[in-house]
Amino acid sequence: MSGISFVSNSEIIQVLQSEKRKYFVGDVSFASIPDDNVEMGITQYKQFESEAPHYHTRVSTYEYIVEGSTKYYDVKNKKEYQFSKGDLVVIHKETVYAQKSLEGTKIIFLKHPSGNDKTPVESTSEIDLWLSAWDYSL
Repeated sequence: MSGISFVSNSEIIQVLQSEKRKYFVGDVSFASIPDDNVEMGITQYKQFESEAPHYHTRVSTYEYIVEGSTKYYDVKNKKEYQFSKGDLVVIHKETVYAQKSLEGTKIIFLKHPSGNDKTPVESTSEIDLWLSAWDYSL
């Protein structure tokens, strides 16, 4: 591929009105610009939301917190991290983690290489409790 590709602001805004995530670039069928080298997009949380424990087998994920706050729980190391507007987070491949984000949080993500390699991990009652509320810490 050569030339210049783009995703317009109006397209991003339109998608985020009904979806929580917009893939700009990637080797996934719903990305605006196909590319097997990198995956990039934005996630917008319209309400408090959590994501069950999982890991990525091939990709590391780079996340820039544009607005709001998010927490990650590193399952292996049993450690919680909190990040807010302006923070850059790297989640290395094979890291088992869970995530929860406050309403209004926006995160730009980049994955290298591209591809859907998300692998779910069975949760525990302790992690489920952590996922259920922002203020709950392990």
